[in-house]
Amino acid sequence: MPAARKYASAARVGSVIYVIGGTTGNITFTTNVQAYNVTTNTWSVKRPLPSAQAFGNGASVINGKIYVTGGYFDSSLFVYDPSTNTWTRKASLPKDAFYGAQGVINGKLYVYSGGVTGFYRYTPSTNTWATLPKPRSVHAFPAAGVIGGKFYLAGGGDDFGSVPEVEVYDPVANNWTFKAPMRTAVMGSASAVIGGKLYAAGGADPGFPRFATLQVYDPSTNSWATRAPMPVARAYAAGAAANGWFYVLGGQTDFSDASPRVESYTP
Repeated sequence: MPAARKYASAARVGSVIYVIGGTTGNITFTTNVQAYNVTTNTWSVKRPLPSAQAFGNGASVINGKIYVTGGYFDSSLFVYDPSTNTWTRKASLPKDAFYGAQGVINGKLYVYSGGVTGFYRYTPSTNTWATLPKPRSVHAFPAAGVIGGKFYLAGGGDDFGSVPEVEVYDPVANNWTFKAPMRTAVMGSASAVIGGKLYAAGGADPGFPRFATLQVYDPSTNSWATRAPMPVARAYAAGAAANGWFYVLGGQTDFSDASPRVESYTP
């Protein structure tokens, strides 16, 4: 990446992955937005966020626009339109949301906050939020993704360290259920969904070095598999899927405050 970052969010529109916000090596929050074209292997700079954001819940795409929520003790919702390179502010979350994850089901945005723990649904057509049941475990900095119309949270951390628990939210039943735990408990892994499976790369555990592991969850068998590790161990990187590849962007290595490194994995 042109600028090293960790704790950033990422989302793909077409053949372009947008990396949004995060912190630089000196922990300064940034408004920077960088766009990576997976076809040409080139970077460009886009219009910055209206306000600096990091430690958020990720970025999600609805109808070609990118929705970015929260940040450290922040309840904001910003929407980016790649076609016009513009940002719009929408209704704020009911509470501050950070250290979390988000995903889209049937055109609605679901946001989990792992900081001030909560779970919310946003409806773009009415610009309104609803409060939903929280998962039973705390998942700060989890891996996450939507598969088969359900929202998956994997790993993350609580007050005592990293947790392996996996929970899935069913919007029809409006409840959470536990699934098979991760093989390695980590927080701050980069994640994306490819081919109906959840990919979680890297991460950390308090007091231990960064991990290079790649863990893959298959909901059809409710099982985890270990795949080829990343060349360089990292945590708190952004993850995105494009053209069947899993991209891990930025993050923190054992030897750097923030990394510009980009790696991709093909299943």
